Amino acid sequence: MIFRISVVGDPGVGKSTLLFAYALEHNPFSIPDVYKKFFTQVKLGDKIYGTVISSHSTVEGLDVSTAADVVILCFDVRRSETLRSAQETWIPAIKSTTPSAQILLAGLKGDLREIYKTHKRLYFSIVGEKPVKKKTARKVTNTFGNGWYMECCGYRAHEVTALLERAVKIALVPKEKNTMCCVM
Repeated sequence: MIFRISVVGDPGVGKSTLLFAYALEHNPFSIPDVYKKFFTQVKLGDKIYGTVISSHSTVEGLDVSTAADVVILCFDVRRSETLRSAQETWIPAIKSTTPSAQILLAGLKGDLREIYKTHKRLYFSIVGEKPVKKKTARKVTNTFGNGWYMECCGYRAHEVTALLERAVKIALVPKEKNTMCCVM
């Protein structure tokens, strides 16, 4: 069984870093080409699932030919406008091009929350706004019904594998059961 996962979101949210970290962790002896599409195997328990992962930075890149079982919709936890874009631009586009796809909302650069907690002045001088609250992101998942939320950090490879494993688990659940929200 091969699953299709699309990783989407505004430019600069960290999609390439996320995918590079995942690909490098699972094959550290080669430099992965993760900019368009690549094949990997995701192990869950004692089973291995073939997975085609593609990445898109523009809504125009989504079409019927890029239909996915699961869409990982990424936003940058430092920039509230990327969450707003996810809600106002990406979700409607995903629903219109691949209405059967399940959506996993992913807050990227989650490690920067710790910097905010310990060095608020420095954080504000660089970023200029508070990070998006987890509670705010969870509310967005409620607006599209079949959503899940996770945070990770591609730069530090924190929870990257867990994010892709979660996407495959979501793809394994029959569509009619994927109607409730789950937050990790």
